[in-house]
Amino acid sequence: MNNDVVEVKIRPEILDIDTTELTEQFSDDNILIVNSRSDYLKTEDEIRRRSRSKAAYKIVRVGADLDYTDFRSLGTEGIAFKINGTDFRLPLLGEHNALDAALATAAGLEYG
Repeated sequence: MNNDVVEVKIRPEILDIDTTELTEQFSDDNILIVNSRSDYLKTEDEIRRRSRSKAAYKIVRVGADLDYTDFRSLGTEGIAFKINGTDFRLPLLGEHNALDAALATAAGLEYG
């Protein structure tokens, strides 16, 4: 498997299938970026237990290794928050967009 970015939307009832299929072809060079706020992906041990791969791929847990803080709704102007001390302001509504930005930041930090 190459290092292309793959977006995976996971529903709890299919989490085991998605996690194991996604990582099945992983090698030591791959990176798995997950939302550790999920009840199913809180710890690295739990993620590796669900994985079919025995490779030592890197796991980055947004919500643990990197997270957004100081979330503020700006009404119709969007949202504001910090990631690793850097201020962000997005013209989007909803806290889920701060999480998406943290996931994207994690990917950017890992891949340059």
